[in-house]
Amino acid sequence: YIKRHPSEKIICWADNLHLINDNSSVTAPIAKDFIPMGSYLKKELKDKAYSLGTIHSNDSLFFSKANKWYPTPVKINSFENDLKQFKKPYLFVSSNQEAMRIPKFTRLLSFVDFMPMRVDQLHDGYIFLANATIPKLQYERELLSEKSIQTEKKSLPINDKNKRNI
Repeated sequence: YIKRHPSEKIICWADNLHLINDNSSVTAPIAKDFIPMGSYLKKELKDKAYSLGTIHSNDSLFFSKANKWYPTPVKINSFENDLKQFKKPYLFVSSNQEAMRIPKFTRLLSFVDFMPMRVDQLHDGYIFLANATIPKLQYERELLSEKSIQTEKKSLPINDKNKRNI
């Protein structure tokens, strides 16, 4: 597509893991052997590709199947903790700065476990959210799909063509 439409802009929306530019600083088992789509894009497009990761400093994680919150404390001296210290609801952080070249603990590859890695190599920049929340509609759908709801069926109004009005 890119070769046929060189002037077009393309956005790939995916989990952070899939858009990593370079995971050579990752040492965690399994994750270190993963070859992300982002590495192929960066190799082919070079500076024409920009990988933007999202990161948050939530201290708990909601597990919808158990309908329960689990503590996931932010590690001191982690990338997330450093950003949290700015006390801003959100930030943009460019990876093109000296401080980003130092390996930092982060949970970019896990919801819970912090692992050391070079965050400047993973993405070109980050959007930091001090507190990420569950989209309300998604949360409600997950709860409804997991519960066996026994309710009386209520009739929907019927128009004169015997079709339901919704």
